[in-house]
Amino acid sequence: MNLGALAFILLGLVLAGCGHLGLKEAPLTRFSEDSRWGYKNTLGKVVILPQFQHAHDFFEDVAAVDVEGKWGYIDKSGKFVIPPQYEVVYDFSEGLAGVRANSQWSFIDHQGNVVIPSQFEHVTNFSEGLACVQFNDTQIYIDQTGKPAFPQSFEDGVSFSEGLAAVRVKEIYWGYIDKTGNFVIQPVYTGASIFSNGVARVILDGKEIYIDKTGAQVEKPQ
Repeated sequence: MNLGALAFILLGLVLAGCGHLGLKEAPLTRFSEDSRWGYKNTLGKVVILPQFQHAHDFFEDVAAVDVEGKWGYIDKSGKFVIPPQYEVVYDFSEGLAGVRANSQWSFIDHQGNVVIPSQFEHVTNFSEGLACVQFNDTQIYIDQTGKPAFPQSFEDGVSFSEGLAAVRVKEIYWGYIDKTGNFVIQPVYTGASIFSNGVARVILDGKEIYIDKTGAQVEKPQ
């Protein structure tokens, strides 16, 4: 191979990789001006003019915004990808977002299609493939098709984190279940948080302590 051909091939490789070597898109952050919300990039440049009554951060490349009491979702150019039409919305998580209309919650995808129809009194975001929903005054966990993940129900529950979810039974007692719905840490706490880095904060006998995934008490994380 002559030097000219080699140089041509190397130039082609460099050009092919230019798309991956370009500047990373600057994230957008909310800001408020005259009681309206817009978005700036990290350089402080206004990208989306302040025009919304309320606004969330961007998740999965879209942000929830409030226009005169109705919520929808915009992209990073400020264009509505899902028109404002909902009473309350959650941020997108794992491709779905909980939205409320006519006092009932459903889940939509990024195109605004209803994936799980309106039937719930309350919902959490999807996390690790499951969401906790309130149905007929009881809490169950569903998968992304809307089917119950397991038969057990609870008085309250939060999103899964690190394979476990805090749930409440017997009016005041919290414990942790796995994705089969079985308790791996028994409900003996009067308060419980999600697991983070293998540790969760709980309330036992009126005192705040920290536990690991076996339920054993550990030192407070630094």
